Amino acid sequence: MPYDEFRLQITPGIDGQLALQILETPIAASAGPKGRPEAVFAAADLAAIRDKANFGNGGNLGEMQRIGEAVYKSVTNPAVQAALDAALQISSDNNRTLRIVFSTLSLDGPQQGVRLSEIPFETIYTPGSGFYASAMRTPVSRTLVAKPDRKTVPLSPPLRILVVAASPQGWPPADVAKETATVREALKELDANRLVSIDQCTPPTRGELNKRLLSGGYHVLHFAGHGGVGQIGGDPTPRAFLCLQAEDGGLDPLDAFTFDSMLKNCPSVNLVVITGCSTAALPPQIAGAPYATTAFNGIAQRLVSPGSLSNVSAVVAMQFDLESAAAVSFSGRFYGALLNPGTTIDEAVTEARSQIAATTSIGSPGWANPVLYWRCNDGRPFEVRTYQDETLSPDDEKKIMALKIQVEAYLSSLQDLRMQPAAVQAVASDFRQSIVAKIDGFLAQISDVMGNAIRLKGGRPDANDEIGFGLSARLSAAARIDKVRAKISFEEEAFDFTSAAKGDNVSKAPLSNAAAGVLEILIENVSAGAIWPAGEYEIARFRMKVKDRTQSARVLTVFELDIEADPVRFYSSLDGYAFLT
Repeated sequence: MPYDEFRLQITPGIDGQLALQILETPIAASAGPKGRPEAVFAAADLAAIRDKANFGNGGNLGEMQRIGEAVYKSVTNPAVQAALDAALQISSDNNRTLRIVFSTLSLDGPQQGVRLSEIPFETIYTPGSGFYASAMRTPVSRTLVAKPDRKTVPLSPPLRILVVAASPQGWPPADVAKETATVREALKELDANRLVSIDQCTPPTRGELNKRLLSGGYHVLHFAGHGGVGQIGGDPTPRAFLCLQAEDGGLDPLDAFTFDSMLKNCPSVNLVVITGCSTAALPPQIAGAPYATTAFNGIAQRLVSPGSLSNVSAVVAMQFDLESAAAVSFSGRFYGALLNPGTTIDEAVTEARSQIAATTSIGSPGWANPVLYWRCNDGRPFEVRTYQDETLSPDDEKKIMALKIQVEAYLSSLQDLRMQPAAVQAVASDFRQSIVAKIDGFLAQISDVMGNAIRLKGGRPDANDEIGFGLSARLSAAARIDKVRAKISFEEEAFDFTSAAKGDNVSKAPLSNAAAGVLEILIENVSAGAIWPAGEYEIARFRMKVKDRTQSARVLTVFELDIEADPVRFYSSLDGYAFLT
């Protein structure tokens, strides 16, 4: 469903008070600073929602409503409430969803015993609108950045999911087998059609997980089991951790920082789903004072914080204990929704929350447990495009993944060389050029294996510090290409778009527009009604002015392809690289 966005920034001030600012709203005049919240969320209410005894088997609707109203008042005030009500009305009138995003940018601060990230935003409630986060028209989520800053990644099927299901000895048993089976059941048709591939990390140990991530190629990591917060070994600093199994079956705590480092070695992972208990929670206070960097210290927060090492752009985790039945209900609905074309990550989480509420009770807190943190464009960590008339063989998929791993390795070597003293760099020119040549060669091989593809070819700066890029269509079989529309993301701090021109194989220059780090290109009447034989055809060129050379190479990503061709086929995309050393 088309959506509007209501993005509310909440920032702890130096006086310990929270400050509110509306960053995005469908009514532009409503944006801007809005003062302080109406009330303070009490530590007693946080303890109440975390205490299962307060809700029993059938829930406690009155208690949930009371806590939800308290949360609402602690993150809004009359000015924000009026702006939100107006935004809801205009979105409803236009038959659009209103995405509600709480943006918490700075380090976490105390608020009479409750830290900002501990406030259960997902429970917000008003008598007029009910519980926002369980309604499809008002999905509720969180972010740690001012605006989305990670691209939607276009994926060629299958979407590869790695399931890690762990239940260490000595911890309460988790029904990980049933949850894993539910994930497989939810995706069985997509799996049968090779649109999804599910692997299980067996045994669920640190060594096996690291080996799987180093092998590369996964897009989603799903952890089923327990999470905790506490001291690990002799380290006196409490840390959030996942409960992996040691070789002997006991507990092996994997802390957030180590997990982030491991995911760095598998850059294809864009989404992490953790149904372990309290994995969105933060470390406890030390001697009554909040831990200094708690805002980014929970597992979910660490993976999507501005300082994260991995490429993860969205994390779903739990803010308090999750019943096994609720975990199973969540997983089944979430994955079923996530892979529907056009569904955003917050919509998928909202569907899952609704499913939990339907199977338990809206008066039970289980449905409000899942927390979504995200920083991806349009709320979509990836875009899975289905093949119309052909598929890559498993061998071709493995070959492409192996080549991409080689590209990443050589890019890392190039950056390592960039960090060497100037004298070393000066004598390493030939070596640097050989690395660039190898990367170009690997990219050409990937293009050859991909079949039908839109490929972006990069280059090096010229004397004017500009880089020319070429956009080409590669055909594995004869076709008539009528129209190509594509978006190309680039880093605003590194480049300025300067111009676009026609490619060698077309007669007209493309229509182009660049804003906010995204270049949109439209090429019409591409093959001029002719049927092009199999081969590669340059369809557009554009130039970028280099502004920053602090990195040895930067990637420009092609996404959101829209191609009109006869016959209709799936076209994958291949990114381009700017080599700045």
